[in-house]
Amino acid sequence: MPRGFTKWIYATVIVLVCLIVWFAWHSATKVELKRYPLTGKVVTVHLESQTATVHNDNMPGFMEPMNMDYQVKDRDVLSKLKTGDTIHATLVSEGHNVWQLEDVVVTNGK
Repeated sequence: MPRGFTKWIYATVIVLVCLIVWFAWHSATKVELKRYPLTGKVVTVHLESQTATVHNDNMPGFMEPMNMDYQVKDRDVLSKLKTGDTIHATLVSEGHNVWQLEDVVVTNGK
């Protein structure tokens, strides 16, 4: 075989192996998002970072009551939240990096 053709075959094999490894790693690192019902009281609203600090109620088996900053998916909902509002929402989490509230409803004790 000509020398240039052999180099081309080696280069092609190396690229294919790298692609296979990348696809395997990428599919193995897909994060599963989990959803939890959350109730709590709004402590602070941070429009600039699209977050709200919420004192959440006890979430048995997942989270004790605490103040925590959550991303609020819907910017319109966030703009209507006020300190002291009681809310019900769905907490979307992947365990470490994603802490987002969806379907936020102001209940104010209802």
